[in-house]
Order: sequence, then structure tokens, then C-alpha cells
Amino acid sequence: PPPEPESPARIVARNAWAMVAGFFGAHWRLLGAVVCTIVLMIAPFGEGNVGLRVFATILAVVGAPVFWLLFVQHRHAKDR
Repeated sequence: PPPEPESPARIVARNAWAMVAGFFGAHWRLLGAVVCTIVLMIAPFGEGNVGLRVFATILAVVGAPVFWLLFVQHRHAKDR
């Protein structure tokens, strides 16, 4: 039997995923920097489990400068 044509929903999903993956592939450094910076401002003052807040704060303290440094280095490398 001949193969069934691909459904329109699957085609749209594949194209949308390709766009999202392309965006994250190009901008992961900036996204990581922004997310870590926001977590750094929110996590220490949140409610709930203290251990989770401490863990999130430590990750953000390490992650924010690392991602910002990677973003700045990548941006300067593109400018050369």
C-alpha cells in the first residue's frame, strides 16, 4: 500500500519545533543569562522549601555570571 500523507498538524508541529530549536540554538547564552538573573532576584525571597531556595540561589549565583560571560564573549567574537 502507498504511504499515507503526513497530517497537516504534524507538518505544523515539525516546522514550529524547527523554529524554536533554531532560536534556542542561536540565543541559548542570552536566555540562560536572563533566566539565571531573574532566578537570582526571586529565589532567595520566595516561599516554600528552604533547601530548594538555597539550591536555586546557588545555581543562579554560579549560572548568571557564567552565561553573561559566554554571551559577551560570543557577541565580541561575532563583531571581529
